[in-house]
Amino acid sequence: MKSTGDPYDAGFLATNTADVRGLRGNLSSEGNFNPRVVASTHDKRWLLVTANVFTATYGQFLGSNAVTGPLPLNVSLQSNAGPAIVEGTTVTWVANSSGGTAPIQYQFYTLTNGTWSVAQPYSTSNTFSWIPTAGVHAVQVWAKNAGSTAALDSYAAPGTFTVTPPKATLTGFSANVSFPSAPNVTATWTATASAPGGAAVEYKFWRFTQGSGWTMVQDWGPLRTFGWVLPAGTHALQVWTRRVGSTATYDDWRGSDLFTVAASPARMTALTVNVQNFPASPAFTQRWTATATGGTGALEYKFWCYDWAAGTWSVLQDWSTTNFANWTPGAAGTGFHAIQAWVRSTGFTGTYEDWKGTGFFNVTSSTDLTLTSNRALTAISGVATTPTVWTANMAGAGPWEYEFWSYSVNSSGAGVWTLIQPYSTISTLAWFPTAGAHAVQVWARQVGSTTSYERWTGTGVFIVNP
Repeated sequence: MKSTGDPYDAGFLATNTADVRGLRGNLSSEGNFNPRVVASTHDKRWLLVTANVFTATYGQFLGSNAVTGPLPLNVSLQSNAGPAIVEGTTVTWVANSSGGTAPIQYQFYTLTNGTWSVAQPYSTSNTFSWIPTAGVHAVQVWAKNAGSTAALDSYAAPGTFTVTPPKATLTGFSANVSFPSAPNVTATWTATASAPGGAAVEYKFWRFTQGSGWTMVQDWGPLRTFGWVLPAGTHALQVWTRRVGSTATYDDWRGSDLFTVAASPARMTALTVNVQNFPASPAFTQRWTATATGGTGALEYKFWCYDWAAGTWSVLQDWSTTNFANWTPGAAGTGFHAIQAWVRSTGFTGTYEDWKGTGFFNVTSSTDLTLTSNRALTAISGVATTPTVWTANMAGAGPWEYEFWSYSVNSSGAGVWTLIQPYSTISTLAWFPTAGAHAVQVWARQVGSTTSYERWTGTGVFIVNP
């Protein structure tokens, strides 16, 4: 077998078996013979042998000496598309080659619906752009050397890919009225949707009425609004959208919350209590009264109480037609609280139609709290031989307990509060403050109370000299 005429080509042995299975999935004689690499019996070199349909044989030396002749042609194929290709997207494939004899020629094939076809015949252009339709496709590139008479000298086939139809997306859905609403009002819902590439979209509307369920009220079409004269009751509305031509149930959807249509929605007008001024005594029975108007039929009320110390809401009185709730806090109910009242029409299944609430108020039998010291704050010294004594006095019916806190500026300049005497009936604090900036604070509450405090007072910041 003759190779390149090199005097060192003797002593090589190559096979000439051809099997080009895999090119476009067929077995044929269109391509190169499988390359064979054999060792020389005379030199530390290798010979790469290829052939084309038995009509031409090519040899190339490999080894420590310079390679004689061009390297074999090798081609690869990449595209600018990601893993999700949407119909209507222009995809560009780029073939990159190495070796071979320039100028390299490229031919592109496409596979659609199981059929291969030439999409771009042989030319020196190594790019191919295509807008594939929805479905499964593949692209293949053939390449050959300048002057080659073979069908191809190399090829690349990355495999199949799937193109999906564009989907519509809802970007808005709103009504021109607010809820709760009076009956016989014409409400219009408007949906806004779009699809990639500006494809046309269509809409479908569904309506829910409590007791009847869901009903399709406007079938697929280009109309993106739905108008409805509202009857009394509890309802909801939903819109579906999809790209025109799609057979999917829907591409996207949005829905309203449940809303109420009543002759006149219940409205809370006042929330009052029989306490003239707060703080209120824990032994006093507070009566909270809600006043409301409107609604359908009888109105019902629910009262809540918030405990600031516990950070929790509790039901003071569950739903009933009684518009007031009585509460006697007792010692366990001292501290800061808030009240809320809800109202709704009888038969209304929502959380409420309206509500009102109070700010925080204090429950305590104390009328005042004072904190005094046995020496002027400006006269406190860091080297005093006797402590400074602070005395708390809680006015009003007791018994009371007290908790003392100190404020000091640490070495890094930050102010820190420290508990220095926990709750007890002892109303005095004896303390040797160190030199620096300090303050003292006292909290007070009725014995048996679980609140953080009922009243507090403090000294303000004072300076202790060394």
